[in-house]
Formats: sequence, structure tokens, C-alpha cells
Amino acid sequence: MAWTGATVRSSAIPTVVTSPISTSAANETRTIFDPNDTASPFSLHPNENPSLILVSTVLNGRKYHLWARAMDMSLLSKKKLGFVDGTIEVPSIDDVKFPYWKRCNNMVSTWITRSVSPEIAQTILWLGTAARIWSTLKAKFSESDIFKISDLHVEIHQIRQGDLSVSAYFAKLQVLWDELQVIRPLPTCKCANKCSCGLLDTLQNHLECDNLSVFLRGLNDSYGSVQSQIVMMKPLPTDDEAFMMVQQQERRINGGIVGLQLPHLA
Repeated sequence: MAWTGATVRSSAIPTVVTSPISTSAANETRTIFDPNDTASPFSLHPNENPSLILVSTVLNGRKYHLWARAMDMSLLSKKKLGFVDGTIEVPSIDDVKFPYWKRCNNMVSTWITRSVSPEIAQTILWLGTAARIWSTLKAKFSESDIFKISDLHVEIHQIRQGDLSVSAYFAKLQVLWDELQVIRPLPTCKCANKCSCGLLDTLQNHLECDNLSVFLRGLNDSYGSVQSQIVMMKPLPTDDEAFMMVQQQERRINGGIVGLQLPHLA
């Protein structure tokens, strides 16, 4: 029989009364702000103090993208990235969170200021919020003009191994490749229906071939044999695979072994 809204009286069944006050109190309990919650971005570990250095490289106006990436990773690991990217909004002054936001904002601002050169630090000291400091640095130093891109291309194509080990030489190239990729990334498909013509894969293959040729051309003459063997391989190896082959040759040269048996690549 369907329920008609009538009250069923039974001494065996206790009546449960739901009070609006108790529901409100329960909701309030669920939303209580706890600044000591270690998962909260408003919490600060005792080791997170103004003297903390987040990144080893100081921003001096050059290589902004590498610096910003390192800072981004450090702030994310400390749950403080929201203070610079705008995802943590400024609470109203009468909000219980405001003093904790202010403390964290000052702390993040200090970390950023200590990670830039004294000349740059003077220009951002009075900007107020960490988000404004972050956006100001980005506006000043992230712009990639044609001359910056040209300088990177020249540096990439002029670099030579010289007295560097194969590992150090490859790492130096990798830093320049990464910076160029950040400044001028490969295009991505933004169509509602992703294209299937393979153009983007072709562009990626061209980039990998360019990097491989730069790496091989910059090696010392003692690696001539392994250079020739690599360029004869079909398909061509990636720059990482070529690096491992050349590094194997380096170990053989240093050990007095002149031959190199290249691994088979599927």
C-alpha cells in the first residue's frame, strides 16, 4: 500500500526527529578550517622559513623558462603553487583564513625574492602578493622574440664536445633543446575531431632527426666510426638511444678497446 503521509504510531518504532539546527551544525563541522592540517596549502612546516632556497639557479633575466619550471615544481611539492597561479583566492579580511593566507603569501613572496638577482628583487619587493610578483616576472622575462629563438639555434648548432665527456656534452645540448621547446613548442591539434593525417608525428620526427644530427656532428673525431654506423641504421635511433651507443664507445675508448658492437634496435 502506498504511503499517504499519515503518521504511523508505534511504540516499537522510535521516532527520529531531524532538526534544522543539527543539520546546520553538521555542515559547519564538515567545513571547519584547520590551519594545522598538513594537507592544507595554508599549513607551513617548521623547516619552511624565509631563509629557504627553493632553486639552485638565480634568475638574472636569462633562461627564465628553466627557472620558472624549477620554481613551479618546488612550489607544487610544498602545496604553495596556488598562491602564484591564482587558484587560491585572497580571502576577505574578516575571513578566518585571511591571517594564514597572509602568512603563506609573505613566505612564498620571500622565496621568490631570494631566488632572483638583487637587481630584479628590488623591482618586485613592493608588489604585494606572490601572484602579482609571479605574473610580473613572467611578463618581463618570458617573452620569446625572434632574436632569442635565433640565439638558441646558433648556440645549439655551434656547441662542440671538446673537453667534455659524452654525458656532459649531451646534457648541455638537452638543456638548450628543452629551452627552445618551451619557448617555441611544437603545434598541437585543437580541432574537435583530432586529425589523423599524421602531420604532428612527422613534425616530431623531424625535430628528433635535427637533434640527432646536432649531437653527432658535435662529437669529437674519435667517435667517427660510431657516427657512421648510427646514421646507417634504419630506422634512425632517437637521440637518447644514440647517446647510449656513443657513451658505450666512450667507455671502450677509455678502456683501450677500439671496436664497438652496436645493439640491434627493433
